[in-house]
Amino acid sequence: MIVGVSVSTLEEALEAERNGADYIGVGSVFPTKTKQDATLMALEDLGEICRSVSIPAVAIGGISAGNISSLSDSGLSGAAVVSAIMNADNPKTASESLLKIIKDFN
Repeated sequence: MIVGVSVSTLEEALEAERNGADYIGVGSVFPTKTKQDATLMALEDLGEICRSVSIPAVAIGGISAGNISSLSDSGLSGAAVVSAIMNADNPKTASESLLKIIKDFN
């Protein structure tokens, strides 16, 4: 079993790692309609969390083709995307576009 924990602060991230999480979902990095009560996180805080844990960190919250590039220097292992794919006219094309942007991070 793989266990992921959603976190929004450095303290929560460190606690999740200490308690055995395999990865963390960090955010919300952008406003999202999926979870309207989510607290937004500064990109500087995202980078600090990524540098402070040894487990993979995945960005969550409001990620789209229009904003994902701003995450490229944060140290993330990936991004969780819902609305940008599910609300697209062509989910396959939207997925391919996001994947190309992510691959260009490296």
